[in-house]
Amino acid sequence: MSSRKRYKSRTFGGARYVAQRLTLKPAIGVSTKVQVHGKENLTHLEAPFIVVANHSSHLDAPLITQALPNRLSRYLATGVAADYFFDKWYKAAPTSLFFNAYPIERGGAAKKHRGLSGQLLADGVPILVFPEGTRSRDGAPGTFKPGAAALSISHNAPILPVALVGAWEAMPSGNSLPRRGRPTVHVVFGLPMSAKTGENARAFTERIRQAITEQHDTVAKAVGKPTLSEYTMHRAIRSSGGVLTPSFGDDLTGEVLDRDLPVPTKEPRRAKDAEDRPRTKAEERFAEFEQASREAAERLSVRMTGISDQIKQAAQRSSAEAKEQFDRRVQQAKDNAATKRKKRRGASADQSSTADKEQQ
Repeated sequence: MSSRKRYKSRTFGGARYVAQRLTLKPAIGVSTKVQVHGKENLTHLEAPFIVVANHSSHLDAPLITQALPNRLSRYLATGVAADYFFDKWYKAAPTSLFFNAYPIERGGAAKKHRGLSGQLLADGVPILVFPEGTRSRDGAPGTFKPGAAALSISHNAPILPVALVGAWEAMPSGNSLPRRGRPTVHVVFGLPMSAKTGENARAFTERIRQAITEQHDTVAKAVGKPTLSEYTMHRAIRSSGGVLTPSFGDDLTGEVLDRDLPVPTKEPRRAKDAEDRPRTKAEERFAEFEQASREAAERLSVRMTGISDQIKQAAQRSSAEAKEQFDRRVQQAKDNAATKRKKRRGASADQSSTADKEQQ
């Protein structure tokens, strides 16, 4: 079988379906609470298509794969970093099995896999790509590269915009496992998009970015999570020591900047002065999240301590009951032995008495 045919192989597809249902889906269900929005937007979608999403966690691909209906996800090929997932066989094998993954070269790496995304689309295989190219380290979105839009235009394949809300909080960069407590994550499917007549890849990419941002922020506001703009603002606040510079907010409106933080017109204040300024809405929101996380961790610790105590008590009761039962059985065995000895002595005495009578 050629290397490209495996992406549409029924054998590989069946094995992937079984592996996802037996391991991946239960693992996602145990570690997170997933809520899916916009499934009605998938009704008329047919392969090949391109799934485009914001990227902030290793949970992103599994969440999208499991949220899509099987008719759309069965042969979905996920583009992953060749230098991270395909550098060792023991990482490439499971990634290929679970996500039908194919390698994408990043940065200045050799382009030996150049054109593979387009070849898969030409073969009728839908693909999942993250136009930011890498995970966000702090939840703030990165720059969308125009590759997905260019593929959509050249292969006449619709773009399916997907927003992931809460994935970064559930499993941020640097974590090998999702956080405890089954954090809630939202997968938001938008309407499929195609380039307008005469629209180039960069303009189309900007429309895609705006659509994903709108999907994300609409749900985020509804469920009380930070918007992408607030993530970006929080990053800028941290990097500037608490003050935004005039160059900040290329993709934010001046209204947001003026409302939430003053933009300095003179020399920025020193970082130490940041402690004296009033907190912004974004900082207050993140402080609330941190406080809620600490409280949840404390409640979980108390609960686990209670469960541990209950287990110990149950073990002690079980041990006492087992010892009591053992003692009863030992005593019963002793009583039975004593009864048998009495019977034997009684029988022996009867026989002796009978013999004495016969002799007389």
